[in-house]
Amino acid sequence: MKNKKSVLNYFPQHLFWDVQTPDWNKHREFIIARVLEEGFPENVIQLFKIYTETDIQNVILHRKDISPRTCYFWCAYFDIPIEKCRCLNQ
Repeated sequence: MKNKKSVLNYFPQHLFWDVQTPDWNKHREFIIARVLEEGFPENVIQLFKIYTETDIQNVILHRKDISPRTCYFWCAYFDIPIEKCRCLNQ
């Protein structure tokens, strides 16, 4: 994770308009989910530089608040069986 730099130094403010500056470690799942859901391709590229693929896959598998469209896309990208995703099996 990045040291002292704010999340807002790496991602556009519109992604986190509704929260105070999130902490890289404490809010890891929230940051990943928000960027996957609302980010532009360049934001996703940056996300992959900051977090591991395992971190990103865990968010896809375990978060309930990811849209089906986002979940289907990332399941296809990572070759994750759809039935394992919590967001699709509520």
